[in-house]
Amino acid sequence: MKKDVELIGNLPLDYNPLTGEFFFTQSVGSRKKGQRAGTLTRSGYWSVKIGKSSYRLHRLAFVLMGVPISPVDDVDHVDRNKSNNCWNNLRLVSHRDNIKNTPARKTNLLGHKHVRKLCQKYQVRIDGKSKGVYETLEEALRMVREVDEKGEKVLWKPPERK
Repeated sequence: MKKDVELIGNLPLDYNPLTGEFFFTQSVGSRKKGQRAGTLTRSGYWSVKIGKSSYRLHRLAFVLMGVPISPVDDVDHVDRNKSNNCWNNLRLVSHRDNIKNTPARKTNLLGHKHVRKLCQKYQVRIDGKSKGVYETLEEALRMVREVDEKGEKVLWKPPERK
């Protein structure tokens, strides 16, 4: 469950948006001021314990950068590297858009999203709708690229940063 990080008051953390690293701003217990904050979890995300709660650092980056974030917001790692918390690698998205920035499943025998083998042909399906059946994999992949170029949000591209 996502915690509402907006409610956290004075965070004892400092964030370096260029490196994506977090540092403690005050000494508490065994934590020393200036020490790198967080631990790398088994799932690949950086996490820090504040009080009795644990928080994912990619979510706290938005709080420390002054960007409002709610529990329903997903934070997407543009390069798909969960431990890369550099500011230019993070973006707030809906859960649906976050899922679009995932690689093809390991069970996907073709290795390409939106294409499945149907008998001896290849079907392109996007958002549950068929976009046609093609003789070759190359033709099907060309259709996926064409749909993407039309702006139907097939493959995610990072937004321009201002």
